[in-house]
Amino acid sequence: MKKTVLILMFCWYGHAFGQAANEDLAVIQSVFGKEKKAVVEQFMQLDSGQSNAFWQLYGDYESNRRELSRERLVILNDYAKAYNQLDDKTAESLANRTISNDMAYDKFHKRYFKKFTKVIGGKNAAKFFQLEAYFQNAIRSYILDEIPFIDELEKSRKSSHS
Repeated sequence: MKKTVLILMFCWYGHAFGQAANEDLAVIQSVFGKEKKAVVEQFMQLDSGQSNAFWQLYGDYESNRRELSRERLVILNDYAKAYNQLDDKTAESLANRTISNDMAYDKFHKRYFKKFTKVIGGKNAAKFFQLEAYFQNAIRSYILDEIPFIDELEKSRKSSHS
């Protein structure tokens, strides 16, 4: 079952590759039943003085975050393509690319945290990044639940043939 989901998921990802933001939003919408921006707006409840500057920076933030999401999807797609013949070299490359992407996300968040702090203050910036971490973890958990661990499918095939 997971293999079918994996194949369908990555076919869909391949089809919707240029729409990484839509994939993120689809997961968020399924969790929250709203668009991400509406959830952020409701959660942040900024005064009118902070609101305009926040939303302008938020647009820039989302645009750049999508680039990192696209990179993550490329890695996941490469994992799906290599899954059945995964060797040490490919697994190591995929793991290193994942770690690099995670580090890029951390640097990105640190850079934007400083920008948001200047615009809406430290407490509100922390509040926004707390929500953003929740979004990212929800998306990541959803994806991780759908893809098999290395050798998982092979083990289930062997046990079904025993």
